[in-house]
Amino acid sequence: SMAKKEVYTAKLTDYPRQEVIVDKDTGEIIKMKETITERTIEVPVMEDYVDVKLPKKFKFNNGGFITIFQKAMANIALFANLSKEEYRMLLYLIGTCGMGNSICIDLVQLAETLGMKKPNVSRALKGLVERNIVIRKDGYRYGKTPLPFELHLNFDQINYDLAYNGKTKEFGGKKGTHPALMKADGETPLLSKELPSGVSQEQLIEFQNKLDNDEKESEIQP
Repeated sequence: SMAKKEVYTAKLTDYPRQEVIVDKDTGEIIKMKETITERTIEVPVMEDYVDVKLPKKFKFNNGGFITIFQKAMANIALFANLSKEEYRMLLYLIGTCGMGNSICIDLVQLAETLGMKKPNVSRALKGLVERNIVIRKDGYRYGKTPLPFELHLNFDQINYDLAYNGKTKEFGGKKGTHPALMKADGETPLLSKELPSGVSQEQLIEFQNKLDNDEKESEIQP
């Protein structure tokens, strides 16, 4: 008869480990690399143990993925008034965002990768930082109210109100730690926490459009 199984082998995939290389002089991130390691462990067989073969876990075969919050994206499209360069920069940063929402905003690297001139890259980043879509590690906001010191980080990030790349169970502790997303002026919140009682999303959009048109007309008048 076949000998009773004493142990079985379990295959574990460790959580991706991120390695960041930083320029010591400027503090800018030069390179980010993620490594995923697999290991096996021997697990003792329990009494009355039943060996069940689980179906293979379904995987997306389109590369890594990130959670994007629809309300924030809709409000950015409706109210943030981004330029084409700012939209392009935002899409690229979301597409290359690492664990913990970490991003690389090195001007030389971005200009080379995106085929943009450095002044255009700088201008696009400035617009995203002023709106708090991108959170700089030093809290700087180009003349707008700087972020509080406790938000100063080891790396630049995409705002947690817009997207999240990390363990789902850890998001609760990160939600609300970043400042609110802002409109183009860098001072007016982009997202209202709740709609006023009896006001629909359509009415809110119509009201916002009227305000924007009024502002444009006041700028034209001498």
